[in-house]
Formats: sequence, C-alpha cells, structure tokens
Amino acid sequence: MKKLLALIIAGLAAFALAACKPAGKPDADVIVFYSPTCPHCHKAMEFLDKVKDEYPEVTTAYLNTQVRENSMKMREYTARLGQNRQGYVPFAVFGGQVGITGFGTEDTTGAQYIEQIKALQAAK
Repeated sequence: MKKLLALIIAGLAAFALAACKPAGKPDADVIVFYSPTCPHCHKAMEFLDKVKDEYPEVTTAYLNTQVRENSMKMREYTARLGQNRQGYVPFAVFGGQVGITGFGTEDTTGAQYIEQIKALQAAK
C-alpha cells in the first residue's frame, strides 16, 4: 500500500512539473500569448511562422496562457503597456514595447505585425 501511495504521489508530482513548464523563450523579440482553443491565436501563430524566414534576426516565442506563469506574464505586459483588454488572446508583444490584441486577417492585423517586425529588425 505504501509503495502504491508513493507511486501515485511521484506520478502527480511529475505531472505538476510538466504542466508548470513555461513555453517558449521569454526573452524573444516577439512574444505571442495564446490559448490552445483560440482559433484567432492559431491564425496569428501560423502567420508569424509563415513570415519568419523573411525576418531571421527577429525571434518569436509562443506562450500558452493556460500555464499560470505565462498568464501572469501576460497580465504584467498588458498592465505595463496600458492594454485595457486584459486576458484577451492572442496578445502579441513586440520588443516589449508594443502590444497588439487579437488577430483579424493577414491584410489587417498581419500588416500591423509586419510593421512592428520591420521596426525590430531595423533596430538590430
């Protein structure tokens, strides 16, 4: 019985550690906070993946807001950047200075992303 209890506790601890692991690199030029169930988030990430080869110096990280640490980090950014729509995803942060909430189309929000990415690349 003690062995079974120890095995269950070890399994739960391993699961908890895996669930708390932050996704992506927090020091990236572009940080996209997303939810795995958000279709607009996936459109934003697909767009950034599509254009990444055009801007190789600009690094991108995707942070899942279902991970508590990432959700807290997103709240810090939204507060610091004066975003009034805290908790809305996707939320993309460019150079730690500009935040864009949501993703419409490649022609609208995608164009805003490209403008920010070009500015980041020019600054490098």
